[in-house]
Amino acid sequence: MQISEGNGPPQPEALTDSDWNEWAAYVAVNFGLILGAETVAVFKALLAELKDWNTKINLVSFKNDKEVLYRHFADSLAGAKLIARLGGGRPLRIADVGTGAGFPGIPVYSATGDKDITLIESITKKTLFLAHLKEKLQLTGIKIINDRAENIARDKTHREGYDFVLSRALSKLSPNLEVVLPLLKTGGYAIIYKTERSASDEELSLAANALRALGSEISDKFCYTIPYEEQGYCALAFKKTSKMSDVYPRRAGVPEKKPL
Repeated sequence: MQISEGNGPPQPEALTDSDWNEWAAYVAVNFGLILGAETVAVFKALLAELKDWNTKINLVSFKNDKEVLYRHFADSLAGAKLIARLGGGRPLRIADVGTGAGFPGIPVYSATGDKDITLIESITKKTLFLAHLKEKLQLTGIKIINDRAENIARDKTHREGYDFVLSRALSKLSPNLEVVLPLLKTGGYAIIYKTERSASDEELSLAANALRALGSEISDKFCYTIPYEEQGYCALAFKKTSKMSDVYPRRAGVPEKKPL
């Protein structure tokens, strides 16, 4: 397989211990997660591998290391706050749809006690990176699936099999819901990451028909700010309240072209 050129290596100053401590303090205050030295070491290794592979494969865009820490690592952990709030402290089965370079699934896995997380990604070269991370960082509870979520949701092993499904920067809200909600158990939650503007009541009202068709409802919202970012962000939790028709999800591409 030919590997395409990425963004090229960024040119940041190396992060100091003070930078990492400041980031861990931000995560503790904003997301309620206390990251010990071993966990921070995992994130340091994740950053190093991401930067190395990003010179060969276009995994994720970033200008400097601090942007990775806050815009990607910390932002991913917003979902962990909602999982802690809604998960009831029990063992959970979690899927991350359209995970790309492993966000938000790997940060959530690394920072929490939830050790059964399935990463779903349709782009093969990105799953090669995920497989490398799993081995290099010994992420033993991570599973990786190289396929589209629309196909996975038709598999009896996965359909209605998850307590939580995470989705970050996948698509507009209505098609996003149609793709991820079939993977949830009744009573489970889809956590979808949005900008604060796209999580407004006006924007949510546009997905009302999709929520009715998919037997779900908006259940919780957690909004936050990220250092060095001008706009605000929100993690939205949608609860699946009833089984849905086997019609959903429709075949790949249809939810985007003909949203519910």
